[in-house]
Amino acid sequence: MQSLLSGFENATSGAQYAVNSTTYVGKMFTRIVGSSLRGRCIVCNNLSPEGHEKTFGRERGFFQSWDSEAIVAGRRQLADVPTLMIEDINVAEILMCREKKEDGKLKRQCGYCDILCIILDTLFPDWASRQDRVSDKINLMIQDRSPLVLSYRRRELNAALAYNRFDIEIYRPLDQTSPPTNDDRLLAWPSLGYAKENSDNAGSKHCFEFLEESFHECTMSHPLCARPDESFVPTRLLFIGSISGVSTVKLCDPVDTTESVKWAALSHCWGGEHPLSLTTSTIKQRKSGINIDELPATFRDAIQVARHLKIQYIWIDSLCIIQDSPVDWRIEAARMGNIYQNASIVIVAAPSPNPHTSFLGPRNSEWLSKAMRFSRKDGSEGKVRFRRRPTLASPLEQGGNEPPFTMSWATLKRIGPLYSRAWCFQETFLAKRALHFTPGAIIFE
Repeated sequence: MQSLLSGFENATSGAQYAVNSTTYVGKMFTRIVGSSLRGRCIVCNNLSPEGHEKTFGRERGFFQSWDSEAIVAGRRQLADVPTLMIEDINVAEILMCREKKEDGKLKRQCGYCDILCIILDTLFPDWASRQDRVSDKINLMIQDRSPLVLSYRRRELNAALAYNRFDIEIYRPLDQTSPPTNDDRLLAWPSLGYAKENSDNAGSKHCFEFLEESFHECTMSHPLCARPDESFVPTRLLFIGSISGVSTVKLCDPVDTTESVKWAALSHCWGGEHPLSLTTSTIKQRKSGINIDELPATFRDAIQVARHLKIQYIWIDSLCIIQDSPVDWRIEAARMGNIYQNASIVIVAAPSPNPHTSFLGPRNSEWLSKAMRFSRKDGSEGKVRFRRRPTLASPLEQGGNEPPFTMSWATLKRIGPLYSRAWCFQETFLAKRALHFTPGAIIFE
């Protein structure tokens, strides 16, 4: 009886698979055959999530069985929105909208593919002419009323087995004075959604407001994040106070544990440099005070961030471990996991290759948004913006929590010199809260 039931289930499953496959092929055939009649590009689908055999909603969502009901409910709500992911488009297919046949006509007329070409021209001037472009691929993630994500993967001649991946976000700028309405849609690109502009300076008032709001929300609303091991206190900390105008910091050795001690910890690159350090001969001097102007730029920035968050202590490895004492190094290295795990916040200076490079300041122009114009169906002019899209702090989470909830979309790399260091993995992975200052964004994790 059991074998009969098993055979029946297998037959039913096989029949359902055949039906699904037939339906899929039928939809694909209908789309390809009818594309010219409907004026829809067979490559980019007119950058619309609708009318494609790969368009999906709730039934294709990725949900972890161990996630909370609230998280699953949120993902299901997002997954209800029509979403289309077109993967592994060869750049030659996109470029056909510019190439001409012998009769002088374009091989394929598509204004939407041309928009993608213009964006790639701006960000990667050599993308269409480089010798190794035959292996280059483009992915599109299109979701109704959300920014479109273009992922450009290019193989470099010096990395035969590896691709460099660049994600680009295309969006409509959100005007804070006049929020969008349901009817406010681009006639030629109705599915394209809005996004806020990122600050062009990581040290701006807007960025510090984001830091303070994120930190406050986490400390007040996330019970699991607010449970440090209060019995653990680092051997040494730097007392920085809470007033930005204070010009000195002091080494506390030992730390006064009569009251609750909260500290920030800095994760940074030494980069072959020897920053201001603690040695056996400078302990007394560091305890009497360090002029903040003596500190390298990365340290000064971290202190500024901690003070804004009203944290009075900070742990920095070069100033809290005796650098010329192998004994102290062995002791403190064994405690570093607890130091980062129990810190109120870990400040991650990702873009700084060495302690002398500030992470608070103007962003590199490659991360700033750019504008482009295109013609609408009614002949008027439409405006959109595009920018490099920063990777979230946890690439796997970015793939699992964003439509289309696929792990294949999570093949991302964190950007910044710090992320190539082994120490950084421990420092950020153990943190209850981390502020990642990346080249293109500030990310609260």
